[in-house]
Amino acid sequence: MTSGAVTSDERREGVLVRLHHAHLPKLDEAGFIEWNPDSKTITCGPRFDEIAPLVELLVDHQSELPASWP
Repeated sequence: MTSGAVTSDERREGVLVRLHHAHLPKLDEAGFIEWNPDSKTITCGPRFDEIAPLVELLVDHQSELPASWP
C-alpha cells in the first residue's frame, strides 16, 4: 500500500512530462524558443527578447521563490 505522498523523482518526472508535452511546444509555437525534441535542444527563438527581462528576473531572484516552485 502506498502512502499517497509524491516523491521528488515522481515530481521531477511530472515536470518533465509537462515540459515535453505542453510548455515547450507552446513556447516554440509562440516563437520564444526553438525546440528540437529529436536532438533535445532548445535555443532562443525570434521573440525571446520579449520575455528575456522576465527570465532574468526569475534567475536573479530564484532564492526568493517558494520552495515548491518548479
